[in-house]
Amino acid sequence: MHRYILRRALGIGPRTEHDLAEMTSYEGDVFIMSNSGLTGFVNEKEIVEQQRPEPDFESASAALVDTASRARG
Repeated sequence: MHRYILRRALGIGPRTEHDLAEMTSYEGDVFIMSNSGLTGFVNEKEIVEQQRPEPDFESASAALVDTASRARG
């Protein structure tokens, strides 16, 4: 799993900077966009393991938010 961390806010100033990355994706790949509220409290292995049993993306997202909330205390 590749981890990319967003470090810039887009749209704040008159000029924006962005990073572009090109990668190969395959059928069944899932891309998760998150912030440090998730990745700061839940490690990559937990994220991957938690996504597998969930039946849909909405349930998977809710489960990740719950996990991160519990980890924060």
